[in-house]
Amino acid sequence: MGRKFFLTKFDMRFRRFVVVFTKYCTVGVVNTLIGLTIMVVLKSLGANYLVYTAVAYICGMCVSFYLNFKLTFAVKGIVKKRFVSFVLVNLINLIIVEFLQWLLINRFNFKEIFAVGIGMVFYVLFGFLANQKFVFYGWKNGLVKKQSVD
Repeated sequence: MGRKFFLTKFDMRFRRFVVVFTKYCTVGVVNTLIGLTIMVVLKSLGANYLVYTAVAYICGMCVSFYLNFKLTFAVKGIVKKRFVSFVLVNLINLIIVEFLQWLLINRFNFKEIFAVGIGMVFYVLFGFLANQKFVFYGWKNGLVKKQSVD
């Protein structure tokens, strides 16, 4: 006799989580490539690390909001509120990262490339947690709750 396979509510949520997390990671790769390209170009033009990381993160922030809103979390409605929350969360994140990089480079004598890399890792991890909690909050337990359009 064959074993019948039934998807439980947990199985469905877990599968949805895996799909959403995979999309989030893909958006992150695209965003990272854009950010790194901007950083390399601005650094080669002689920009200071505080300038080139800020410009790259701000450009990446705009791309990231659009892709995460439309593709990753697929939430609907309240775009203005979500965008304002997204900008605030990511600006706070950027300020923390810029301070962390400055501290690592100027106080602990890290090489610039390592300090910027540590900042990037922090930015991604903190950004995922904060954006999921405060921006794309219609996504819960691996399931997307559709929001009404304003």
